[in-house]
Amino acid sequence: MSGGAVINVVIFLGLTPIVARLFDTEQFGVFAIFSSTLVMLNTVVSGMFPHALILPKVKTEYLSLLSLCFGLAIIGTGIFGLLMFVFKAQILSLINGDELTSYYLYLPLGLFILSIHTILTNWTIRRKEFKTNAVSNISASISSRSFQIAYGFGVGNFFGGLIFSELISKTVGVLTMWKKDMSKDISNFSLLKKQDILDVIKKYKRYPTYILGANIVNSSTVAIPFYMVAGGFGIGAVGAFSMAQKILAIPYTALGNSITPVYFQKANELIGNKENVLSDLTKSTYNKLLILSSIIYGFVVGFGDILFFTFLGEKWLLAGQMAQILAIYYVFQMISSPFSKLFWIYKREDISLKMNILRAVLRVCSIYIGIETGSLIDAILFFSVANLIGYLVMNIYVLKFVKLKIPQVLFRTILVCGSIMIFYYLFRLLCEYFLPQFFIF
Repeated sequence: MSGGAVINVVIFLGLTPIVARLFDTEQFGVFAIFSSTLVMLNTVVSGMFPHALILPKVKTEYLSLLSLCFGLAIIGTGIFGLLMFVFKAQILSLINGDELTSYYLYLPLGLFILSIHTILTNWTIRRKEFKTNAVSNISASISSRSFQIAYGFGVGNFFGGLIFSELISKTVGVLTMWKKDMSKDISNFSLLKKQDILDVIKKYKRYPTYILGANIVNSSTVAIPFYMVAGGFGIGAVGAFSMAQKILAIPYTALGNSITPVYFQKANELIGNKENVLSDLTKSTYNKLLILSSIIYGFVVGFGDILFFTFLGEKWLLAGQMAQILAIYYVFQMISSPFSKLFWIYKREDISLKMNILRAVLRVCSIYIGIETGSLIDAILFFSVANLIGYLVMNIYVLKFVKLKIPQVLFRTILVCGSIMIFYYLFRLLCEYFLPQFFIF
């Protein structure tokens, strides 16, 4: 998983400067509205049941759950497509996505493709086909960037190319994850009884009850700040905000999301039998992620503006300044990414829901306060602090689950993160003094 993620990073870093120069911040802003809406809708439609596919021990239970996931994807997409057809203007106005009027049918299409992609991703994790998962991600990344570049040169600077590339990349991801023997599982759906489906709904009801609620809150408050920033500061600000988060998500995706499925699968095996081993595994993983994330994001805090200006071009300087502010909370987001699954394993989805509600309230309030001040940078600063608080509280609960000494871990976290951030700050001052020519924008 990590090897595949590293290749993805290389692809992203190699091709993004070209894409960033082909499309403007406004185009990326419209695309951010489109893609974040799909993520939020996919959370609602799936009921979070695909994320439970790793858990069943009995084949009938597993097949019933898989059948339920596909059924929800089809029915949910159909309902949303009908709503979009009838209430197109109202829905697009609600999300500040009036520019998507000619592309509204691509929302239900994208939702269906993303829903199937989510199912197959968790299906491959259950089967421990991590290599397949990695190859799929690489193929999707190559297809996405290649299409964006071809569209930018061949057709022009228009957000349609970004939307089409998203649909193509997810379709490629689905095709590369699909295996012939998966058809055997689907062919067995006809042998299932209605009661089998009802039984898995009852057994895994905590997923739509608590986990769905938590993820709706979380995904909506990833999308809502885009809608709010669009309304308060314009679609160009959304594009800069989106690009800052995309770049910051590179190490988060490469390390955090690569570790998460493997950690989740291993923790699910250890729970109840070898909890002391789980505690040691969590501590080791936490410490490694702490050092890596602090080093990576500390560099962005110190030199993000220069990085974006040089790497992506002059028009992305604002995105770099945003990234400098946002990078502080990304340290804690990366650390927490594998351990968020512990709420599911310990069946404490109620706490996960509360954590997501807390983070949601903090996010929305922070952007609102920033809009009231009339300063985009203030809005981003408040947003970063809000997320920092939210992820820090969540990490405290995780440490409590695995019986680690909270004060000791927090002290080490502050010491390591603080020391590295201060180092980069002092290094920045030193560079400004001796190399002032590199800091004239």
